[in-house]
Amino acid sequence: MVIRARGSAPSELTHSVRGATPYRVMVTMDGEHLEGSPCDINMRGAKACPDRCVTYGEGTSFAHVGQEALFFICVCDQFGNLRMSGEDEVGVVPSASSFKASIQTIGVSSYAPVIYQCRYVPTKSSDALMLDVLCNGVPVPTSPLSIRVVPGAISAEHTT
Repeated sequence: MVIRARGSAPSELTHSVRGATPYRVMVTMDGEHLEGSPCDINMRGAKACPDRCVTYGEGTSFAHVGQEALFFICVCDQFGNLRMSGEDEVGVVPSASSFKASIQTIGVSSYAPVIYQCRYVPTKSSDALMLDVLCNGVPVPTSPLSIRVVPGAISAEHTT
């Protein structure tokens, strides 16, 4: 983007960015950088909006007993811009209607710059294992997830 100044009047620049990302700003006059140019700025999204968060992956609706299941959570701001990982608290917990004993472990970790990954291991079959997905303590639109848990594979070492 180029702005041409006219005379001694101040120049103004307005630019809409397309998302949270680093930018390099260069200001030159007569082909020479002005003092402080170039400079790097890091554009960040607005505050996370749990209503705009998205969950996806097989683990949002289906799992096997004793096998790790997983799904992903994209955290967005109120405008739908993806947030950077680590800026928000993302959690997954058994819903009040589900028994905590039905799940061996639940873990949420940063997967990519804008995506969190949830891993869990169900211990009992169920038509509706319920998990609450939270962003900064507020449920996301798909929460609670209703997950069908089927028995795992039968193996000789687990039978008598």
